Formats: sequence, C-alpha cells, structure tokens
Amino acid sequence: GLRQAAPSSLAFLTSISRSHFKEVLEFVEGLGIEFGLEPSLVGEKNHASHTVFGIRASGEERELSSPEPTYLAVGYRYSRLGKRMGLRKEVPMASCTIFSQEKTRPRGED
Repeated sequence: GLRQAAPSSLAFLTSISRSHFKEVLEFVEGLGIEFGLEPSLVGEKNHASHTVFGIRASGEERELSSPEPTYLAVGYRYSRLGKRMGLRKEVPMASCTIFSQEKTRPRGED
C-alpha cells in the first residue's frame, strides 16, 4: 500500500534532529521501556517538533482489547509554539492525548 511505499521519515532528519532522536532513544532504553519505530507516525508540521510518539497495547493487553493494534495514547513535543505565540525564546512543551476504551457493563453486574 501507500504506507509501505512511502519513504521513511527518519531519512529526512537534519543532523541536529538525528542527534536529538538518538538522545530520546537512549533515554527510553535506559528506562527499560520496550519500543518500536513507526516511520508513518508524523506530527502536525505547524507546531510539532522533534519527538512524536504513540503508545499501543502489547502482549495480553493487546489481545484483550483488539486484534488490531490501536493507539492508547499519542503525543509530541512542541517547543516551537512559544515563539509562534510571540515569546522571545522557545519553551519546551509536550502533550499527550490518552484514549479511553472503557467497556461498559450491563446493569446489575457490579
């Protein structure tokens, strides 16, 4: 499909972005968090910068929630936004949107 034929976003990183990406990967590895790279995950170009991430269920949690991998949360760093809002310098900021997949129980099953 189109996603598989698209070039990897990693191939277009500047040297500064590549260095920052390496630092992020080393930090995540140091925390012992299992991760994978998803080249098709791209942030909003007008304000997202450096790091874009998505969190998916894995293992038994994934099997219980859905056979297809779905994002539990997505987020990004957007330090460029401060300057766009008129501040004199960049202010490091990040956001994360967490999706709820709460399953409702029929009445009387508490």
